Amino acid sequence: MNWDEFAGYKQAIRNGAHILPYIGHDEPSTLFYSNQPGSGNDVTYQLVLPKDPPTAPKQDGSGGTDSFELHPTFWFGMVLCDPNGSPNQDGAALTGHPTVPCKPDSNSNIFESLNPGSSHYIGIGPGQAFQELQFYPPGWVPRPNGISCTARQWCAALTIDTFADNENTGQFNNTACLNTAGPEPVNFAFLYQERQVDGAGQPAGPPALHPEQRQEPPDEPGGQPHRFTCSTRPPGCGRRWSTTPRAPPASTLVRIGGCTNTDGDFDGVSYGFNWPGSISNQTADRLLHPTSEMFSSPLTGGNNFTSMGFESDASRVESSDTAFRVDNPCQRHVLNPSDPHPGAGCVNPPPNSSFYPFYGTTQTASGCMWREGRPYLPNTNRFGGSAHAEFGPIELVNYPTAPFGAITKRLNDFIRVMTTVPLPRGLTSHRHDAARPLPPGAASLPL
Repeated sequence: MNWDEFAGYKQAIRNGAHILPYIGHDEPSTLFYSNQPGSGNDVTYQLVLPKDPPTAPKQDGSGGTDSFELHPTFWFGMVLCDPNGSPNQDGAALTGHPTVPCKPDSNSNIFESLNPGSSHYIGIGPGQAFQELQFYPPGWVPRPNGISCTARQWCAALTIDTFADNENTGQFNNTACLNTAGPEPVNFAFLYQERQVDGAGQPAGPPALHPEQRQEPPDEPGGQPHRFTCSTRPPGCGRRWSTTPRAPPASTLVRIGGCTNTDGDFDGVSYGFNWPGSISNQTADRLLHPTSEMFSSPLTGGNNFTSMGFESDASRVESSDTAFRVDNPCQRHVLNPSDPHPGAGCVNPPPNSSFYPFYGTTQTASGCMWREGRPYLPNTNRFGGSAHAEFGPIELVNYPTAPFGAITKRLNDFIRVMTTVPLPRGLTSHRHDAARPLPPGAASLPL
């Protein structure tokens, strides 16, 4: 949802909050599922980072394509407990329904009922946050203005995003916190191979950890609004499901102009024939395009996950309420609010795009690995060979909204769930991972 779709947005602006437009990101993903206890917080992948091509990019597009031109990051994610997060933050005061404590490592935290009278109504579930282990490609403008850390080295950071609102009322945080850390504070810390991070990630600056939710009272007579300061508290993040960091060296390698904002008409580099596997001749492809990131299917406690899926939120960024200039926008609103023809214009790949990346599998010296790119990657399984086939049909998603008990229904995702994991990692291969060498650049990642 956009910030301006929340009931408290207009009041927050009147109170002096400066909230930039937000629509989310275009994120084609693989999802893995398991009923094994602990699988919601114990995940291990093997990862091989991409390599850029020998042909350097050029401003006019006639050169090669480096990884930073395809995506600002790729990441491995996990849902966490966070009492500071949606959907019912500060519930006792705002909705009369106290915030439900999160029980660590338990499926009791799953609240899916659409009945507001249910004890497991979707709008009163325990607070949550989303953790991402993000990887940033080298070579372009260094962070924070750009996305790179150094000229030739990848870097990684752990982030925890918390949407600090009450979805049942639309209540945002107080003005001071909104202008300090925004509606979705992020705890961020770079990771290092040979040393510990010096301190916790801090969205509001030292010594802050996580902005507190505070309901702003009505304006005083005469139009003088109250103002809270933005105090902070530890994020309180932890396992949710059962089943002062030193700045990296500032350096840049490829000096070409560009932007990291929304590609409004789906015609940028990342929507073109610039991905690995775009050319049938593999030698030519490698000269012009980076290799794909490669990652294994995950293990939990040494065991495989039982099923997986493919997901794309392309319909969300095709909507008319975004900065994307779509001739026939996706009518994704089904209820509260509703569009005239829900589902019309919701397509994958997006309109005006030449290409949309999808996933496939390949055999390596360390076993089967996932890759992302174009059809000419030498994959053993392409899952239909196109984004349209792989990501499947559009899916209805339910969200709690104001007033309490109301549900907004939206077509925000394309999703295709597989009944099995197409390339599981067996117990035998897992036991030998430590002894068997990985491909160059590979690492084993516990999450």
